Amino acid sequence: MSQADPHGALYWVDGQPTRRIFPSAVAWMRSVLAHPATRQLVNRGTLVSAQEQVLSDGTLHLTHERVRWISYPHEWPAPMLQDAADTILEVAEQLAEAEMELLDGHPWNVLFQGGRPVFVDWGSFGPASQHLLWTPHQQFERLCLNPLRLFEAGQRDLARARLQDPAWGVNSRQALAFLPATYWLRHPWAAVRLAWQARLEQAAHSEVSPAERPTFSSPHLPRIRQTFLAGVRRELRARRVAPPAAPWLAYYQTCPSMDQSEQATKQALVDQWLARWRPQTLLDVGANAGHFSLLAARRGISVVAVDQDEACLAALYARSRAEGLDLLPLCLDICHPGGGMGWCGTQRAAAWERLRAEAALFLALVHHLVFTHQIALSQLAEMVTALAGRHALFEWVAPDDPMSRGLRATSPRDFSFYTREALVDAFSRAGFEGEWLPPTSPTRQLLHLARR
Repeated sequence: MSQADPHGALYWVDGQPTRRIFPSAVAWMRSVLAHPATRQLVNRGTLVSAQEQVLSDGTLHLTHERVRWISYPHEWPAPMLQDAADTILEVAEQLAEAEMELLDGHPWNVLFQGGRPVFVDWGSFGPASQHLLWTPHQQFERLCLNPLRLFEAGQRDLARARLQDPAWGVNSRQALAFLPATYWLRHPWAAVRLAWQARLEQAAHSEVSPAERPTFSSPHLPRIRQTFLAGVRRELRARRVAPPAAPWLAYYQTCPSMDQSEQATKQALVDQWLARWRPQTLLDVGANAGHFSLLAARRGISVVAVDQDEACLAALYARSRAEGLDLLPLCLDICHPGGGMGWCGTQRAAAWERLRAEAALFLALVHHLVFTHQIALSQLAEMVTALAGRHALFEWVAPDDPMSRGLRATSPRDFSFYTREALVDAFSRAGFEGEWLPPTSPTRQLLHLARR
């Protein structure tokens, strides 16, 4: 349950998100539901749909369309955060034209559905302020614009760390301190703007009472507000956040373990496996450039692709959005995916709890986990158990594979436990039946796993 919204509380009822509207807000929410501005947002796919339901006791409930995958801003590649922020401003502009206001400027109110961002919080709409251009503007700067500036400057790990909680973000004083001198040389006016914003933030947290703080008032405020929001949107779209190309983007073309014919054999086997089992949802763990994620999504499967390489994920997001695929790329460390967050660790569910799918792919991954991260075979079985509901496709990479030899050379550990027989036994103990598919190369073979 969530009670963060001013107009109601959000519950999950049989897996369906349902919002109970407080009695004091029923009249307002009904006017919002019927307003042409919100109807246009729903019709464009920018705002999640909501069905009104009046219960026998007279209370108002909204049943929302369910977005299949829950993800959070610190898991998105930078272009996804930029698109989510653009969606927030699109909603804010539409409401401003209708003399309403978006009361939240943070990206946690945006999820991704079918490769596109969608705003999901009907409870954050309110009457337009009569004194401020946009009430949550500083929140938007702290949780959208300033993190994107860090992404733009190449400080991706810092941006992602500061996005892990809605109370954090990057305020203007921190942005001035975190961004390198090279960024200011390229964007001299940004320093002036951030310094001005820092003064506003300081005033907002000063001991001056709200009644004594300066406000803005004009008979032309609605038009000025729309102009202001359009300017913020231009500033957002001016950010160049796409990461530079990285070596892993060409993995399938340069992998020393498999030539092109062997890669084609692997693709055919994966495609046949997808056609045979027809999962509705799929998790691709260690997706790399997303070659097999795209293969599945083009079959109409809802896919989550997980990797750590920002360039691969950004490129995958661009391709999936261009094709309109139901594919969600997320930047997650497979060994440290993140647990539950927020109050008592329950407000935001752990990654593997949210991303469990009917089927899962674990391709070209096992040698990295065993030789680099010292993961035991029983732990690999635990991972598959946690993430795959019915089926999994696991790629065996032999110890004498060229990639395996390179990884083993950096570790003095004895890896004699790493055998095909021991791997199958570990999966059997975890409740999986194993079926070997034809070899894809002399050192690689796919293993189909099905729950007993």
